Amino acid sequence: MRHSLKAGGLPVGLSRKYFEGAYQCIYEIGFKLAHVIWRRLCPDYLEQSSNNIIDVTFTLIQKKEYDIAIRILDFFTGKQIKHANDSNRRIMLINRAQAYRWNGEADQCKSILDTEDWSLCDNKFKLAVATLQDDFERCYQLIRHLQHDKDFHKPFYKDWPIFRELRKQDDFRKLYQECYGEPLAVEQTTGEEVNVDEDVNQKDEQVSSEGIPSLICE
Repeated sequence: MRHSLKAGGLPVGLSRKYFEGAYQCIYEIGFKLAHVIWRRLCPDYLEQSSNNIIDVTFTLIQKKEYDIAIRILDFFTGKQIKHANDSNRRIMLINRAQAYRWNGEADQCKSILDTEDWSLCDNKFKLAVATLQDDFERCYQLIRHLQHDKDFHKPFYKDWPIFRELRKQDDFRKLYQECYGEPLAVEQTTGEEVNVDEDVNQKDEQVSSEGIPSLICE
């Protein structure tokens, strides 16, 4: 894609790479600025801000826009950022780690995970860490514990990017069927699995949103 602009009367070529870089820059700055202002003007809305950051960066990771997700999460997991609770902070760290992992930076993913003590966290966090570490035997132990967790739904295994490598394991598919009484139906495409199970369309069990938040303080 190339567009022609005028600069001093002369045409200027605009490549796709330049356009995408400009889009990412504007998106990143706008998103960060919106949340910084929101948090400053509405300190009681800290949890809503954190939830929006989590939802938007999760969507970016789903869409494989790892560079933007990384830059946003690098900022919002910094020491200067306040969090409504430790759970939100750790979710951001997990998403930051997986964004680096899928962006081909496995060492940075490992470094992020190694900076935290996950031993006292609940099983959902432990499963996320074990998955990113490719510790599948540990994953299988945790999956057995989580099958009766009312807050951890089976479509998560099919929909969430963090389980990308886990879904490729035959032992996981066998365990999934054992735990939930149905096969994990996936279809292989160009290097990336696509879920064909009808549960994929159950939007009520997956939270995601996209966009810059409105700065509203009621």
